[in-house]
Amino acid sequence: MNVKDFSRYFITKEYIGGLSFRDGNLNFLLFAPDASKKILATFEAELPEGTVVEGVLQKPEALKPILDSLRHSPALRKIKHLYLIVSLESGTVYHKVFDLPQVEAVELAAAVELNLKMLSPIKFEESYSDWELMGDIISHDSFKYRINSVFAKKEIVDPYLKILGETDFIPLAVEFNAFGLWRLFNENNLLDESKSYLIAFLSSDGLDFSVVKKAGLQFSYCQSWRESMQSLGISSSSANSALSQEGLLKIFTEELRKVITFYLNRFQEGVSGVFLFTPGYQEELVKIIKEQFRLEVLPSFSKLEYSPNFYAAAGAALRGLISRVDDVSVSLMTVGTEEEYRRRRTLSFLNLWTKIIFTTLILLIAVSFGVKTFFNVTEKSLAESSGNLNLKIDSQKLTELETSAKNFNSVVGQAIAAQSNTKDWSGFFRAWQAAGPDVQVQRMLVKSSDFLVSLSGWVNTQEKMLSFKNKLAEATEYFSDVDIPLASIIQQKNGVEFNLNLKIKKLP
Repeated sequence: MNVKDFSRYFITKEYIGGLSFRDGNLNFLLFAPDASKKILATFEAELPEGTVVEGVLQKPEALKPILDSLRHSPALRKIKHLYLIVSLESGTVYHKVFDLPQVEAVELAAAVELNLKMLSPIKFEESYSDWELMGDIISHDSFKYRINSVFAKKEIVDPYLKILGETDFIPLAVEFNAFGLWRLFNENNLLDESKSYLIAFLSSDGLDFSVVKKAGLQFSYCQSWRESMQSLGISSSSANSALSQEGLLKIFTEELRKVITFYLNRFQEGVSGVFLFTPGYQEELVKIIKEQFRLEVLPSFSKLEYSPNFYAAAGAALRGLISRVDDVSVSLMTVGTEEEYRRRRTLSFLNLWTKIIFTTLILLIAVSFGVKTFFNVTEKSLAESSGNLNLKIDSQKLTELETSAKNFNSVVGQAIAAQSNTKDWSGFFRAWQAAGPDVQVQRMLVKSSDFLVSLSGWVNTQEKMLSFKNKLAEATEYFSDVDIPLASIIQQKNGVEFNLNLKIKKLP
């Protein structure tokens, strides 16, 4: 058994599900928190009319009983902390891919933030925004960074976060459905490294087009049927009735033409194939794609255990399987819940090891008491038996018996010595937590001979890392030689990794 296998018994698994919203329905999916990707729970519900309109939550009071029903379902009610990756309707989010000239890594974040402020279609202070690095590209004979950026109004995102918090869910990240679809396709190895693909998703809400590559989401376009009918000049009387087959095919053709033309002009490359998902008119839509656009309709999933309605939720749930430290994908919310997640994980880690140390001490005491009792009974039995020995006892056997008794007494002494030398580490863990409540310790090594301790940790800012070090250094009664080697500091987009060394004078 290697260290990774062994560690799973000492680090609790967190349950992180994917929850997607559309105007007409809500979908939830939860995978087992391990490599098996076994589905633990699915949930689908139709939303009352007017609850969500064009991605905006209009009636939280109508959504709350549905979320309560989900949270208290048999599969979820025993989970103490249920985290979520929330996926909103694509039309509520502004998505933009842009390129930056290569700069020093330490200057990249500042350069991107400046571009975000210039690109934001809404007031920057009234929006949530985020970005991720998609990779390097060659443009006009020079290397550039390709950046994925997203923006959403706080007034759209916050009502979802509020009602989820009221129903005992803990949102970790907010994205939109196109990102979930890309992640699901990429995870199932349907995307080639050098090609672009169009995902066309038709539902009762409207059309959702996403152009994706293996590197990430390139372009997203979402249009409701009402908006499409208005743009094509369909009269209001027709819009109030069921959309005819002729009208739907016309809308699909024109909107698809817009997307393909825009992508070709913007990225100077075409689409290699189309993944089509539609509740009806499959043959007619395939014919349009092949005959009018000369594109191949590609086969998609053959063995998934859920319907296309769950694809966005499944993509979000796959993100939940990524380590929080490694998850650098975009999120449209404040970082408060991520810090709360790390705080809960740290407390869980400390509580677990406190229980392990306490249980070990109890076990040592019980073993010592049992051994001592056994030898007391043995000694008493020998004493009683010696009175019944006759004068012709074998002296050699008596000597062997005395030697065995001395060996037994030596074992008892060693057990008692081990008990007295056991150290209480609970004070050290409390001092560590007090010095850095936001620090997530990933590994700890203790050299027992001279009490040298090495910690590998993560925190979201350098200021908190230095505060953690300084507070430990101030506790001179207990610690000395507190140091963070410069070479161990690794600056990441969303935090800092570091190693801290110290020597324990005495345990607090």
